[in-house]
Amino acid sequence: MSQTIAKITNRLMEIPVLYGLAQKTIAGPLHRQVEGLIRSEIPDTRNTNVFDVGCGLGNYASLFSNAKYTGLDLDPGYIDHARKLFARPNVSFLVGDAVFPPQVYRAVYPHIQRRPISSSFR
Repeated sequence: MSQTIAKITNRLMEIPVLYGLAQKTIAGPLHRQVEGLIRSEIPDTRNTNVFDVGCGLGNYASLFSNAKYTGLDLDPGYIDHARKLFARPNVSFLVGDAVFPPQVYRAVYPHIQRRPISSSFR
């Protein structure tokens, strides 16, 4: 029974709108904390590059109107959805695994840690 529930849940989370609703409902307070941390730590300037690994629906792209934001996720459906929501010249999304491009990033915020890993990316 639990395997069936897990399969159904996984299939439902493949639908971007349902995933977004689950994110807001379950992880909303955490995402607001992360947004505050990003706003305080990463300047929204033209010479800033942001690389969001595991970007999901790309919601953090909305925090950057000047910085170059690149979102990366394994799920092509999430990336398609993000591209439609955040179509701006400074924003791009890629489908793929976390292989860091040769650009230099000021900070990397893993979604599972509270502190940036930034010293090796300056």
